[in-house]
Amino acid sequence: MNKANITRLLVITLLILLFLPVLKQSWDDTQNNGAVDLRCRVVGARLLTNGQDPYFYKWKPADGEYFLDPNDQFTRRVNGNVSTPGMLWLLSPLYSLNYNTIHILWLIFQYLALAACFALLLQQLPRQYRLMPLALVSLGLFTSGNWLMHVERGQIYIFYALLFSLIWWLYQKGSRFSIFFSGFLTAVFIFLRPFALIICAGMLFTRSRQWFAGTVTGMLTCLILFVSPAPSAWKQYFAAMKEYQHITLTKETVITGTEKPVIPAIIEGSAVLQNHSHFQTFALPSFYIYANRLHIPYTPAISIMLLGLTTLALCIAFYFRQRAELISTSHIFLLCWLLYWSAECLMISPRGPYNFVQWIFPLLLVLRTRSFQPAFVIAIASGLILQHSLLFSHALIAATGELILAATVLFAIFTKEPTTIPKWVKPHPPSPDHR
Repeated sequence: MNKANITRLLVITLLILLFLPVLKQSWDDTQNNGAVDLRCRVVGARLLTNGQDPYFYKWKPADGEYFLDPNDQFTRRVNGNVSTPGMLWLLSPLYSLNYNTIHILWLIFQYLALAACFALLLQQLPRQYRLMPLALVSLGLFTSGNWLMHVERGQIYIFYALLFSLIWWLYQKGSRFSIFFSGFLTAVFIFLRPFALIICAGMLFTRSRQWFAGTVTGMLTCLILFVSPAPSAWKQYFAAMKEYQHITLTKETVITGTEKPVIPAIIEGSAVLQNHSHFQTFALPSFYIYANRLHIPYTPAISIMLLGLTTLALCIAFYFRQRAELISTSHIFLLCWLLYWSAECLMISPRGPYNFVQWIFPLLLVLRTRSFQPAFVIAIASGLILQHSLLFSHALIAATGELILAATVLFAIFTKEPTTIPKWVKPHPPSPDHR
C-alpha cells in the first residue's frame, strides 16, 4: 500500500469516527423528540387528503389525535404549516402511516438524501480526487448543529438540495432525454417550493429547447397532479403566506375568545411530540430582520423589487461574461443557485439554521473543478468554520461565514475554470462540465 492510499484510508477512518457521534445524536433526538416541523407537515397532508384546510385548521378534541399538532399556537389564525399543497400531495402516501413509523423513516430518508447528493456530485470525478471535497463539506456542514437541527426538527431542505443535484446531474449528462427530465424535475421543484421559479432565469443561458420543453411538460403534469385535486388548497396556501408576512412585519392576528384545548399526554402512541432540543446554531437570516433592526421600511413590494434588481444585475453581468469567454454547465447552475439563495434571503420569509444544509450543492459543484485552487479551498473552509456551531456560536459570525460562501460562489461564476492542473497534482481527465 503506497503513501497516498494510506493517507486516504486514514482520512476516511477519521471521517467515520467523527460521524458516529452525529449518527448517535440523530438517533437519540428521534427517540426523545417529536420532530415538530415534520408533525406539522404530517397533519397538513392528512387534512388535505381529507378535504380540510391544511393551513387554517384548528384542532378540536372531537377530531381525534390523527389531526392533532400539539405545537400549534391555537390563538393564531394559521397553524404553522408552510409547505405547499404540492409537497403535501407528494408525501401523502407516507403520512397515512403511524407517526412513530414516519418519524423513523424520515430520519433514514434524510441520510439517504445526503448520501445521494454526494454520490451525484462526485461520481464522475476520479476516485483519488473525491476525498478532499467529501471531507471538507462533510466536516463543515454535517458535523454541525445546523444538520443536527435539520434532522431533529424533521426538516426538508436536504431534499431541496437533492433536487438541485438531480437537476444538474441530468442536465450535464447531455442527452436529449436527460435534459428534458432535468427541466421536468425543475417544474416539480417549483410546485414544491415556489422560490425555485427563479432558477428559470439562470437556465435561459442554456438556450436549451429540451430543458424548457421538459419544464413546460412538468408544469402541466403538476397542474394535473397537485392542483386539480384541490384547487382551493392553493388559495388557502397563498392566503396563509400573506398571513405569515403580516405576522412577521406587524403582529399576529389573534383569534379572540379561543382557548387551547386539552392536549392528550399520548398522541399516536408517543409522549414526546411536544419535545424539541435547543440548538445554539445560527445562519444568515432573511434581510428583513436587518431592515427591522435599522428601522428601514421593508414591505413585500420592496422585497420583490430588490429580488428583481438582483436577478437583473446578475443576469446582465453573466450575459456579458458569457459573450467574453467559454462557460460551463457549472457556471450556469451556480448562477441558478445564487439566484435561489438571493430569493431566500430577500423575500419576507423566516430562514432558519437548517436552511444552511442546502449549501452542499454549490460547494461541491465549486470543488469539483476548483479543488486545486487554494483560494477557493481556503474561502470555503473559512466560511464553513465560521458557520460551525461547535466552534463558534454567534449570529454575526455565522452570517459572516455564509456571506463568505456566497462571495466564493459569485467569484466562481465570473471566473474561468482551470484547464490545467498544478504540477504537484497527478493529472486527471478534464472536467465533464465543459461543453
